[in-house]
Amino acid sequence: MPRFIPVLIILLFGAAPLLSASETKFRVKYLSVENLYIDGGRADSLSVGDRLSVKGSAGATAELEIVYVAEHSASCRILSSSGTISAGDVAILVSRAAPPQTAAPTVSTPLPADTVILPVEKETFSPRPPSQLAGSISLLFYHYDDNGRAGLDFTQSTARINLKARRLLGEELTLSIRSRGRYDNRRRSPAPEVSRHSWENRLWEFSLSYEDNAAPFNFAVGRILPRRAGSIGYIDGIIIEGRLKENWRIGLLGGVYPDWLYNNPRASLNRGGGYINFTLGDHPGLLIDQTIAALGEYHGRTVNRNYLLVQGRINFVSRFGLYHTAEIDINNDWRKEKSGKTVSLSNLYINSFYNLSGSLRVGMSYDNRQNYWSYEIRTLIDSLFDDRIRQGARARFDWNLLRRFRLGGAFGFNERSGDRRPTYTYAADISRHGFWRGKLSAAILASGFNGAFEKGTNYSLRLGFHTARFGQHGITLGRYLYKPSSGGAYRTNQWGEWRSDFSFSGNYFVGAAFQLDDGDDIRGWRAQGELGYRFR
Repeated sequence: MPRFIPVLIILLFGAAPLLSASETKFRVKYLSVENLYIDGGRADSLSVGDRLSVKGSAGATAELEIVYVAEHSASCRILSSSGTISAGDVAILVSRAAPPQTAAPTVSTPLPADTVILPVEKETFSPRPPSQLAGSISLLFYHYDDNGRAGLDFTQSTARINLKARRLLGEELTLSIRSRGRYDNRRRSPAPEVSRHSWENRLWEFSLSYEDNAAPFNFAVGRILPRRAGSIGYIDGIIIEGRLKENWRIGLLGGVYPDWLYNNPRASLNRGGGYINFTLGDHPGLLIDQTIAALGEYHGRTVNRNYLLVQGRINFVSRFGLYHTAEIDINNDWRKEKSGKTVSLSNLYINSFYNLSGSLRVGMSYDNRQNYWSYEIRTLIDSLFDDRIRQGARARFDWNLLRRFRLGGAFGFNERSGDRRPTYTYAADISRHGFWRGKLSAAILASGFNGAFEKGTNYSLRLGFHTARFGQHGITLGRYLYKPSSGGAYRTNQWGEWRSDFSFSGNYFVGAAFQLDDGDDIRGWRAQGELGYRFR
């Protein structure tokens, strides 16, 4: 054998890692606010400190460094970038982290010449990213002093909490808590069924979730508002989501409605179903996010509702946006007898905007919310049920003029079954921001309505002051007039309000407001204060 062959073999084996590193490619799976995720992990010999280069389809580039690695996914921080990186772009491994330095062994006595010393390999562990706590907690106090003949003085004390603990145990685990405790104290009861002193507590969310778009399965358990199908509403239960393909996900959910959603706590509802979601692209480029869900709700063995939910949004480079949600009821059992239909459209909402130019934006929305027969109201008189059907539409434009002026306007209508004619609404406003060294803003607003029973107008003037040192402060003066559509004298009410919000000592914040009312319907003053802390 020629002498150079063993040397060549050694050189080839030594260069193999370098050759494979230059050709190791991964796909960008997901971009969060802070990090970028790829579809490679420890199983692909990746480790913390490795660096990658991304070249996007639109010419964008980015340099990445791995900060956390799992078995089949890795989280990277962006060292530098130009342009927008999107899911599906290719990331190429360009360098590996330097191996840890090991000190040479210290030998106190000479060893025999034939002694072989084997190097001791130390197992290295990828450091897990630290947990993050975000959100706020606050205490709020509100008082209304009624100087009218009714004398309905009212005091309210509230404690709020809205927290998210992310990356628990070094994984993509998030603990979410959103709650409120409120105590009402009235000078006297406005009605026999209203207590003078009462507690009202709400736990909107208390959940533990695992959300890693590169993982094959995600889950959420507790009191949850489904992220991909929020129109479903809150549920006490569990959601399990699996990834079918790169852009497709399927989920199953089951549980019960929270008791606080119903006046009668005995009317507990079990619900279950599933959904399929398609997501393509990312903001601010083209983003398509669509979900179709099938839900069933039962009180024991009695059906409450079976329906399909279609929900989604489409955005294109901040130039065009469309959000929609629709609920299609599948009526069976007693619901088919009450409605007389097998399939009915109960709710439809569409909201869209389009930027005609850099300074002109238009938007339109349509809302058709029809009541549906449920377990609680199945004994309701048909005429009362029909009165709850309503729909409306609204159009708006915003035009940014020269010298930081903005002009806006809106027109819409609302219609309810049984009304002689729709209620028409209109509004206009003009504002200017950033004058007097960028600290002041001013706005004039006018709005009105003309309905089947009443018509009225509302005028207000707002002045604002904002600095990084002294926070935000504003004064509003307004006047509201209305009268019966059939004629008669106007009833007027006017008010003045002062509001301030500022932060101090880093994360603490304070909010305060004072409003003085005087008119035919209301006379008195109200004050509100809030003290809180933000976790960052």
